Amino acid sequence: MADDEGYYLGSNVDLVIEIADSREAGRSYEANLRLFEQTRQMSSSLLELLRR
Repeated sequence: MADDEGYYLGSNVDLVIEIADSREAGRSYEANLRLFEQTRQMSSSLLELLRR
């Protein structure tokens, strides 16, 4: 696949893998946001209980 000098003029990026990685990163980001929101809500609930 390389030319006479050993250079390959094609792409080394696999589009399918990059799309899958992008979706996985997006889902991980959303999951982390949900976790952060739940932690914040739990902290707020705990503070309310402690005030009583």
